[in-house]
Amino acid sequence: MKAEELDKKFDDGEDVLDLFDLTTLKRPALETQAVSYLGGLMNKQLWSQVKTKYQLGKLIYGKVEFHAPFGVFVDIGDENVKGIIQITDFLDSVAMTPEMYPEIGSPVGAVVVGYTEDNRNQVWLSVKPSVLQKSLVKLRVPVESQV
Repeated sequence: MKAEELDKKFDDGEDVLDLFDLTTLKRPALETQAVSYLGGLMNKQLWSQVKTKYQLGKLIYGKVEFHAPFGVFVDIGDENVKGIIQITDFLDSVAMTPEMYPEIGSPVGAVVVGYTEDNRNQVWLSVKPSVLQKSLVKLRVPVESQV
């Protein structure tokens, strides 16, 4: 399956994790390591806490944990959720390819743009320059008068 097809399935909300064996992953320059997967749905109270901690538009930091054809997973230091940056959330106008992903273990600052509240337990992140700029620089945009 091509990366574009996998990315489309992911964007359409299909469960693509079944296409990967997440119990062992080969990580570049590292030995094969077991990767824990949360599985199961978190309760509403826990999701409320996650959304309070990782508010939409908030800049958070983590480390690139592993690559997938549709994006990268980010360890955000929370045992309840994983961060994910989809391949479409890296650049504003240039086409991103998996070969351009940051290296495993690289620190990354990203903006929270959404959540996957199913068994994937994900915080969606973006590193697009336009999204980062909006998070870092709070512009006062005048409200247009209604005539």
